[in-house]
Amino acid sequence: MIVYLLFSTSHASDFQSLYEEAGWEHVGTSKTKEGTVTLRFKVISKTPCVQGSITVDTPASVLYEVVTDIPAIKKFSSETFVAAELLSENATHLEYYQHLDTPNWTFAADRFWVLRAQKIAQKHTLGIQWDRFEWKEKYPDLAKRIGTKPIEPVMNFGAWIFQEENQKTLVKYYICSDPGGNIPYWIKKKAAKTTLPGTVADVMREGRRRRP
Repeated sequence: MIVYLLFSTSHASDFQSLYEEAGWEHVGTSKTKEGTVTLRFKVISKTPCVQGSITVDTPASVLYEVVTDIPAIKKFSSETFVAAELLSENATHLEYYQHLDTPNWTFAADRFWVLRAQKIAQKHTLGIQWDRFEWKEKYPDLAKRIGTKPIEPVMNFGAWIFQEENQKTLVKYYICSDPGGNIPYWIKKKAAKTTLPGTVADVMREGRRRRP
């Protein structure tokens, strides 16, 4: 049994509902070059959430290294990141900024996020969970650099969980995001379901590359 470390934020993201099994709807699978990703969908606090899961033979420690190597996403992601910066890090948390070049089919402006992630380290389990925080006062120069053209999602929380057992790693990726702006709900749901398998595959591929 995994006991997840929850932390409070000013945005009151509902991590308890995120990790509960109740309410998740199986919405299919997606075959990638790194394996088949199982997809589930759930609405939490009026926010569309998607969970992707896959079992791989890459150690949890290697996958954890990948998702906490914030700048590297510009090199291994199949999406285009304009920026990816680690702003600060200590033993329990890291704070980071990423700016995504949003695909044209979403009919949306570029998105960016500045997030605080809590590190998860338990027996046989590693991971991170992230949420928004009040960052503009802490990083005023960053706010100036970002400007007003890209949009910050009004909700953005989720987690990477890597659980090792019998020399295999069960990977769970959770993402809850409301991109904001005048975007129909069906596009928000489609975007979440479409991009998640690629994100999982990117991390698995980079993890496989980094294996000892």
